[in-house]
Amino acid sequence: MEAERDTFRLKVMRYLEQEDLRTLTGFITGFKYDRVFLEIEGLPTEAVVEAQHLTNERELLLTDKFSAFIKNLGRPALLGEKWELELDRLDTEAMRIFCKPVFRTRKPRVREDEAGSRSERRRGRERRKK
Repeated sequence: MEAERDTFRLKVMRYLEQEDLRTLTGFITGFKYDRVFLEIEGLPTEAVVEAQHLTNERELLLTDKFSAFIKNLGRPALLGEKWELELDRLDTEAMRIFCKPVFRTRKPRVREDEAGSRSERRRGRERRKK
């Protein structure tokens, strides 16, 4: 059974290389102190994100069996959570697919009334200079 699983994983790794897939989506399936495991969407195989891509600490803070605090996110990650991933490397000896997370940072929204008052203040300053 293990040999069959490894053969299948190797085929998936070859597929990723041939198709030159760099971005993936995965769902968290487990945590260890030094990594997060994710099931890759659309491919029946698992990827690994190492702790070095998630925190500047040596280990992840495992709060319980269902979550781990991710310092780069600023919050706990939960089992089943969907992450965008970037392919880091394929290790054919260890039969592992290593990825990096892609965390999108949101730009703070500027309310229209604030934006309007800012532009009005700027125009006022420009008029005073003239």
